[in-house]
Amino acid sequence: MGELDEEPDEWPDALFRLANALHSRFLAQGELGDIQEALPLLEEAIDKVDEGSWPGPLIAGHIGRCLVDRFTATGGREDLVTASRVIEAELTAAGDGDIDPEDLGTGAADGALDRAVALPRRVLDDPGEAPNGPER
Repeated sequence: MGELDEEPDEWPDALFRLANALHSRFLAQGELGDIQEALPLLEEAIDKVDEGSWPGPLIAGHIGRCLVDRFTATGGREDLVTASRVIEAELTAAGDGDIDPEDLGTGAADGALDRAVALPRRVLDDPGEAPNGPER
């Protein structure tokens, strides 16, 4: 694997992939430090893309997912508020642009971004809606 230039186009993807690996390890092993390390990487990745352009919504969605998962582990409600704010801001900046469902990596993106925005709101209203419920 080659080295990355100081500001290459590949930086957001590389940061996203590393953060995703840390998030996956957090989900598998429950080590809070992994998600604590993943979130700043995702924030750096989203800072390196033009607001509202791809892959910003994907990164924002993953920030939201990480925050919801951290909430599940710690019960910190601020994570839910932040998750909703980050996702909504990116979607607002993206406007009504077309997002290819294949870019979401699911092949079935109908409503996926709406669900990503709705999850933090639902959990704020009812913590039992969190994946696996809040573990306090």
